[in-house]
Amino acid sequence: MTGDTSPDASSQYPLLLKIPEQEVDQCDPWSDDELGRKEVAAKLTNLVKVQRDPFVIGIDGYWGTGKTFFLKRWQAELGGNFRAIYFNAWEDDIHDDPLLAIIGQLSEHFYREDKFKDKVQSLFQAAIPLVRKNVTNIATGLLEKHVGVSGLVLDVEKEEVTDFLAEYLKSRETRDQLKQRLGELSEVVLEDTSRPLVFIIDELDRCRPTFAIELLERVKHIFDIPNLVFVFGINRDELSSSLRSVYGDIDADVYLRRFFDMEFVLPVAPVASFCRYLMDQFGLREHFYQLPNVRGVSYASEIDEFYDRVPVLWSRLHLSLRDINYCVRSIALLSRNLEPRDHMFPLLLGLLVALKLKNPHLYTQLVNRECRAADVIDYMHHIISPEGVIYAEEDWNFRDMLDTVESMLYRTETDTTTFNPRALPELEVLLTSKTPPREELPPTRYLSKLTLSSHPGRIEELITSVRGGPQQVVHPDTITHLARLIDLHTEIVRR
Repeated sequence: MTGDTSPDASSQYPLLLKIPEQEVDQCDPWSDDELGRKEVAAKLTNLVKVQRDPFVIGIDGYWGTGKTFFLKRWQAELGGNFRAIYFNAWEDDIHDDPLLAIIGQLSEHFYREDKFKDKVQSLFQAAIPLVRKNVTNIATGLLEKHVGVSGLVLDVEKEEVTDFLAEYLKSRETRDQLKQRLGELSEVVLEDTSRPLVFIIDELDRCRPTFAIELLERVKHIFDIPNLVFVFGINRDELSSSLRSVYGDIDADVYLRRFFDMEFVLPVAPVASFCRYLMDQFGLREHFYQLPNVRGVSYASEIDEFYDRVPVLWSRLHLSLRDINYCVRSIALLSRNLEPRDHMFPLLLGLLVALKLKNPHLYTQLVNRECRAADVIDYMHHIISPEGVIYAEEDWNFRDMLDTVESMLYRTETDTTTFNPRALPELEVLLTSKTPPREELPPTRYLSKLTLSSHPGRIEELITSVRGGPQQVVHPDTITHLARLIDLHTEIVRR
């Protein structure tokens, strides 16, 4: 900021540039649940607590929907009455064999307790023959680390693995021995808690395709034992792509149904509420409230408009939670370089940040004046309403918001001689052609398909808004000004 900013106010309300990942409160895991996920977790808990047969659940959600947030807090909540393990598969896909990673997680969880120690030792030893030969050294090291036993004589010596690994992999006896050890461990867990062991696997769709597929296969063929419930957090579309990259043109849906006994989609999160929550975490409102009022429109009123309207716009543009985080961080960063006399143009700023994220090519074209404002309006309308419905009649607030954005975009294109918006004469001709309606509409260069399909009343409102302009004067340089702020900072915001 410039020297007009009060240093005392700045120190009182510092603008955060990054929010560290929130640690899960083990005593109250849902204390920061802004997405209403606690209710979803309660239903899942009621489902798994009565399971005694092998059971695998798939929780589907596209990237950025809060799967990890949900699974970590659910695991913490289960910890009070269950034995529940959270495993980020993406962090362990450096291993060649996912079996080693799963057994390692079980060992990590149980090895400190005497009543489980013998079970863990026998489990790890039974797993060695099924682990690939080039990770046997790693497996032995993990056994010594997690089980706390050094110099343990394994049934399978390292140098012998190469000779009969293939035989063991084919041997039902070897696999059954491992499953028996797993069953013994899960039985002790059931006796201890009266509930099954819950093993949560997250980020599977981000793993190497071969690792992800083999992990599913291992769970299906080795870990199908009583009193053990696996829960996978997945992006089903991405996982299907991984399958096709390995197996070619297969029916991925049919293939995945082999692995999951039950699947459900993580409910759509209240994006607007989450957006405002993030804004509060970054301290945006306090930051703008402290800025001096040296303009016709105060920053306080602009940030209030941003809070009220931009989260709704981003929600209707179908931004994911991860996208929202990216956009809010971008706003927090660029806000530091707003000059005291700058206007924010909240709706236009919100649209441009989202546009750069959703369609960077169209964003660049708009900034370089290589496309019409109408192209952006039509793209925005297509994202919001792909079926072509203009607005729901009852959604007046959102309707007014989109009308404002549309008129602001039209005002950024002006005639170089008259400096009037290029769309204005075409809007006036369009209105004349619709009162009364004519079969053919006049040719147009600057109007969007959305505008052309509008009823006369809406066209009149657009004419009034484009002719008179909103309270803040929008002009061609507005896009350039906002783009400079956006481009300076969004490049350093990691998604």
